[in-house]
Amino acid sequence: MEFWVEMVELYEYKVADVVAGRDPRGGRRSLVALRDALLYGSLDSALQRRFRHADRLWRDYTVVAPPDAALLPGASPGTLEDWNMTPGNPPDVEGEQLERLAQGLWRLRLDDHLTRLTAHWRRENGLVTLRSLYALSLNLEAGQLRHNVPEENDPLVSLGNPQIALGVLGALIDLLLEYRSDTLTPVAWARSVMLELANNPFPKPKAGHDAFTPPARRPAERAQIREALGRGFETLSGLLPSSLGGSGDHPPVLQHLLFAHNPARRQSEPDATTTLALRLAGSGEIRWHSQVISWQKIAQGWQLQVGGAVYPLRREEHGVGLTRIPLEGAELRALLRGEYLVLDLRQVHGASLTALVAVGHAVAALLEDSDQYLHLRLARGVAQWLRDGHLDAGALGPQSAAKYAGATHESLLAFARKGVENLLARLAKRGEAEATRAFREVARLLGCPEDRAIRLLDRLREARERPQLSEASEVRREGEVVLLAYQGTPLTVSVMGRMLTLRADYQGEVTAVLPGSPALPVQELQVFVSPQGGVIVARQGMRLAVTYQRALAPA
Repeated sequence: MEFWVEMVELYEYKVADVVAGRDPRGGRRSLVALRDALLYGSLDSALQRRFRHADRLWRDYTVVAPPDAALLPGASPGTLEDWNMTPGNPPDVEGEQLERLAQGLWRLRLDDHLTRLTAHWRRENGLVTLRSLYALSLNLEAGQLRHNVPEENDPLVSLGNPQIALGVLGALIDLLLEYRSDTLTPVAWARSVMLELANNPFPKPKAGHDAFTPPARRPAERAQIREALGRGFETLSGLLPSSLGGSGDHPPVLQHLLFAHNPARRQSEPDATTTLALRLAGSGEIRWHSQVISWQKIAQGWQLQVGGAVYPLRREEHGVGLTRIPLEGAELRALLRGEYLVLDLRQVHGASLTALVAVGHAVAALLEDSDQYLHLRLARGVAQWLRDGHLDAGALGPQSAAKYAGATHESLLAFARKGVENLLARLAKRGEAEATRAFREVARLLGCPEDRAIRLLDRLREARERPQLSEASEVRREGEVVLLAYQGTPLTVSVMGRMLTLRADYQGEVTAVLPGSPALPVQELQVFVSPQGGVIVARQGMRLAVTYQRALAPA
């Protein structure tokens, strides 16, 4: 990814030179060649937007090309700055700030939709919708039908990378938001190109392609692309408002403001809605949706304090800064522009972080490899005992552990988690005394010390409880759970003196790195196991919880 960062920066410099009336190093031919490379490059969402912004300046210059053209800072890509949200009212500084924040909130919610669509279309066989929309974006950019729908495994596209796939959808939305015409809405313009592409998805013949593609596949492939392209385009265009030709929501109107300058829009106290706007007039504190939220001025701008944790608020010089704050079962998104702030509370569905952490404690015990994975064999034996009333001890002897030792970490983690959840479900239907008898009897049949079996049972009982979230910024003792917000940049936290780093891998997936262990992906639950204990990482969206659990087996 560092390579593409440098390429985008180089393109920005070359465009700035041209628009300022200077010849770029290597000549304009080098700029055009670099532009073509970036059009097919593996750019994440942020780089896509930087490239589109610079490219819009280049395209505007090639259309007008005034002799004294200067590079002027334009609006950030994806804004809707010519939408008049308060018709009839004279502009005021506070109102303009609220309007920009409302536009930022609208785009944030639109990006939520794009994230869900990306996840849905990445599960699609052949990635046909993403490939088709990618080609549509390139042809809209080119202004004519020039680019083919790429093949599924095209190495220049990398749509299997979630960040790149999301960037493709974001770039297509940016093109629609940037389009200006007196006769066509952006959606109507894009639909006309979409229909051309649907009718001819391969306008640029690839040398030797037909020689290697069975003729029978071509019509079927065209029909599949036509259907996916039409369905995908209508889904995306439906997210845009009617003023752009779509059927989606317009930006919200932020009419009320805590601590407002203008008495007409001043709000006396927070309300029960999930969106709150306020002016940061010095340090202050409010209580909103059972959360105490305070703010303070710092050298770099502003910071929020929520649940005892401090979050510096991100700023954007010409746009709206976004900071994501993890809460239990929810996410608080803070949008900042100048001294004005919008808080947007979004509920997060699925298992809560504390529930995942609790399950992770028991999973860590089952993953311990001491005594030929004794805990895992014991848990399987108890599940069999509770289900069938008897145990096949021979099938769960030490020799059965060979398959666990030979399994990949991810396979073993999934197997152990499924075992914990299955056993918890069975234990919930039995009394405590019956559960204790089952563990003791299975321990006897497997030759397991009784006290070790009871410790595993206690660990499983603890998994039914929700651990408390700590306000600390590091894990300093066993069972302490630290809540983190992953913002897309590497994040490091100390866990019992060891530094755990969370970062994106080359495919854009969130990955946990612990010294001495291989990097592991964090989809929902991940566990690093050592003879001393397990480091547990739970994830819910961009919210993560980290804790440490001492090993059950004697050292």
